[in-house]
Amino acid sequence: MLIIVPWRTDAPVYHRPWATLGLILASVAVYAFLGTPDPERVQVLPA
Repeated sequence: MLIIVPWRTDAPVYHRPWATLGLILASVAVYAFLGTPDPERVQVLPA
């Protein structure tokens, strides 16, 4: 898993990105709850 954390920026940050952090945490929670799909049940779309 790659997590990108900005180290420096030339743009002013007027507020903390609470909504972005909330979406990241919600995505991680859903992934942890549901896990990964079973490879035998995954159907490949025809090309």
